[in-house]
Amino acid sequence: MKGVVLVWILIAFAAVSFGQTKETVTIELFFVTTVDNADLIDCGKTRAVTRAIPKTEAIGTATLNELFKGPTQDEKDNGATSMFSEETKSILKSLKVKDGAAYVNFDSSILELMGNATTSCGSTAFFAEVTDTLKQFPTVNEVFFAVEKDSAVFYDWMQIGCSEEENYCKDKKHF
Repeated sequence: MKGVVLVWILIAFAAVSFGQTKETVTIELFFVTTVDNADLIDCGKTRAVTRAIPKTEAIGTATLNELFKGPTQDEKDNGATSMFSEETKSILKSLKVKDGAAYVNFDSSILELMGNATTSCGSTAFFAEVTDTLKQFPTVNEVFFAVEKDSAVFYDWMQIGCSEEENYCKDKKHF
């Protein structure tokens, strides 16, 4: 009888222990690289780094949240550089993916936190890092941006503006 009780205790303990183990998934983050790119001659040249994150159905959102934390010290030591940092880790408000397009909606804090993103090299790096990171997913072919669901605010901030021929600006319902 003691043996049966002991077995049940071990089974219960094992179930609790295994139930608390989180599954992870490996993602790629694309940061601008200094490898073969001395002095950042090509502001949009990115290189993938991998990270393991908790498995989630919102993999795109989780991946962008990792990107916006910026490179780790080890990643920096291996040539990764970025305007994203611990300070920018909370700039993402939402991400929606529909019909091959990713709609990235930022919190208004991005306007103050990432002033360098609006320089010619800064905007090239910004778009390359976010777009390359999202395009690792087969459901994403193009990426659109907004601040507080207003794409005109984002593209005006980036000094691109909205035009009919470019079709960057999207209705708020997309975000």
